[in-house]
Amino acid sequence: DIVKIILPINFLDQQNYWFITIYMLLYLVSPLLNTIIKFSSKERLQKIILVLIFAFMVLPSLTGNGLFYDNKGGYSLVQFIILYFIGAYLRNFPIKDSYLFKVFSKNSRKLIYLSVFSLCVIFEVMIFFIGEQLIESKSLFSGLGSLMKANFFAYSNPVVVLQTVCFVLWFSELNIRNKIIDKIAGCSLGVYLIHNNYCLINLVILPYLNNIKSFGGYNFLIVLGYMFLVFFICVILELLRQVLFKFIYNRKLSSWFRRKYKIYFTSLGIEIK
Repeated sequence: DIVKIILPINFLDQQNYWFITIYMLLYLVSPLLNTIIKFSSKERLQKIILVLIFAFMVLPSLTGNGLFYDNKGGYSLVQFIILYFIGAYLRNFPIKDSYLFKVFSKNSRKLIYLSVFSLCVIFEVMIFFIGEQLIESKSLFSGLGSLMKANFFAYSNPVVVLQTVCFVLWFSELNIRNKIIDKIAGCSLGVYLIHNNYCLINLVILPYLNNIKSFGGYNFLIVLGYMFLVFFICVILELLRQVLFKFIYNRKLSSWFRRKYKIYFTSLGIEIK
């Protein structure tokens, strides 16, 4: 239990800290991915992304992960690599500068992103309910209904990815400059790691919520207040962690490790900062 608390990476139980486990794997291979991105033209990067989406998103979604590869519903390193390439493409070749979008104003682009996002949501809800109806019919198409329900809410579903891209693009059009918001936003990953700790969930969060439920059901305001309380306590703990890690970062041993890390990747021909 102590090891699980200290190390938020678990290769044995994918349900516990799956996100940060895959994220750390992505971080380790990111210098290699950056090299591919750096030496790829716009057209080549487009082809890479389209092939990956078709092979590891479209086909698995249509066949129930029967072809080519079980992407585990998007809970995998392959999914993160695809999203990494998509993010790099959007950064290097902003969609607002493309031929189709540069004629639109900022507000028009935001409306387009929001509209596509909403259409994706409507489509997913429709597929979900159609799938339920097919399952309840207990007919020849019950298997198709199960496939629709299982895959159209998966992270690897292309519609979900398109919805996510529109969500990110909509926020990219905003111009928010606030030091407090930036500081709190920088704590988000830490909040996730702290509050998603299985000891905290099982010993603190869930028992408290069960106590609320035992008093006649969940009260929206109480649960909302509890949510903010947990969030800001975790923010404070994360800020303290940042101070501690900054201290560790400035030690000679840390500097030595970073220098060795950089020398190793430089020997591979990979330039890192």
